[in-house]
Amino acid sequence: MKWQLGDERDSRIIKYDGWLDLLDIEAPDKQGVFVFVAENMEVKYVGCAHKSLSDEIQMAVSQGKSSGAWMFAWYITDSQSDAEILKAYWVSKYKPENN
Repeated sequence: MKWQLGDERDSRIIKYDGWLDLLDIEAPDKQGVFVFVAENMEVKYVGCAHKSLSDEIQMAVSQGKSSGAWMFAWYITDSQSDAEILKAYWVSKYKPENN
């Protein structure tokens, strides 16, 4: 399923930075959720970070979770539980093939 604009407005998100190139991974050392998408915005993977989005994104890439993806976005949440709930919601909604 393709990413739906507007999901960035979820009340659990306190900050995000738009879509970024997977070749230059930069993300904050905060808890939150990240999403890998293909060129056509098809969601490929949704991940969760309890401490560092940067570390979790790097680990997901090294484990092949970014297969078929061109871009990613990160979303900082207020808490780890918000991150886990948001990830579960997006995985259920988008059914990414790499999850």
